[in-house]
Amino acid sequence: MVSWLRPALLLVAVAMVVAACGGSPSPGPSPTPSGGPSSSGSSTATASPSSSPSTSPSTSGSPTAAPAACTGVRYAQVLGQAPAYGPGRLRHYPVDAFACAAYWLAQSDDLFVPQSLAVDESAGVAYVGGYRWARTYGPRPCQIAVVDLATGAVRAFQSKFWASIYHTAPTYCRHGGGMQLVSSGDGAGLWVQETQRLWVLDPSALGGTPAAPVKRWWRMGAGLRGSAMVVQGDRVGVASFSPRYRGRIYWFAMSDLLRSGVTDLTLGRASASAVRPVASGRVPRLLQGIAVGPGGLWYSTSGGGCAQLIGPDGHRYDFVPGSEGLQFAGDSLYVTSESGARPYIRGTSKKNVPVLVRLLTAKVLATSPSCRQ
Repeated sequence: MVSWLRPALLLVAVAMVVAACGGSPSPGPSPTPSGGPSSSGSSTATASPSSSPSTSPSTSGSPTAAPAACTGVRYAQVLGQAPAYGPGRLRHYPVDAFACAAYWLAQSDDLFVPQSLAVDESAGVAYVGGYRWARTYGPRPCQIAVVDLATGAVRAFQSKFWASIYHTAPTYCRHGGGMQLVSSGDGAGLWVQETQRLWVLDPSALGGTPAAPVKRWWRMGAGLRGSAMVVQGDRVGVASFSPRYRGRIYWFAMSDLLRSGVTDLTLGRASASAVRPVASGRVPRLLQGIAVGPGGLWYSTSGGGCAQLIGPDGHRYDFVPGSEGLQFAGDSLYVTSESGARPYIRGTSKKNVPVLVRLLTAKVLATSPSCRQ
């Protein structure tokens, strides 16, 4: 395909999706994109609409509409409690002029580092996942903030969650690199991916005791490493991060995971308690987040000061510095960034980036990369 046609065709795809779906991109299975899932021994199964869980925010309410012109957000316009650290100025980046809204989190003062994101516009909330920073990996518990999209207030905050996974003593989630909200079906809940485990939480129980929100968990075996995740139809994709080479994504059937007694994901032999992937594929290097969007799977990548959004056809766009989790919703593209986290802002010389930014999708897809990964 002629290179200049790709951005134009993707813009047309966005318009067609919005027109057909009343402003919400379809989360259903799509043709396998470059870097997306590929068949592993058999064709990839896709569930029918009647059996597939809903993985997009409900459109029964009034979702947050992108304004006619999203022209950027000034420091004083960022919703939520501004951090006590940093210079009190926002960093400039190539797509900041397309921001419709932005949010701080009060928990940033207590070393919260954002990593993942799930948005439910019908409920008016965003779930921002991450961890509390520590010098070593071990004591970095997963944390989740429930953010009010209208005011920026944190409705609930889960500082740690755990379960008895390996023995009687509880094991708590660490890092929390991936997240997706499944709004209906047997797999309904807030799915959270960490390096060695996969969790499903009850969103309504967030803010309670460490055990309260946990509905189910799975251990991940040798060769599996979770850095980001995505739910597409009846499949759960577990993807790895690599700084130098393309990572890998393994796809598991949600129906397999939800069977009674299943507690393990494995690349080895399947058993009553362990399930194998139904497909696998490659993902871009420096992967930070995955989302279902127009035409298939989209990826956020960042590293070395360069952040990019990568489309299903491999075309690249400018993005928010330190981009992590992302989600399409109507005309908007939400993304969370770790660039403004306290461990990465030292002194007053480095300007800040809000924890959560809502961008106008069409404007982002009209850009070309201004940096190289």
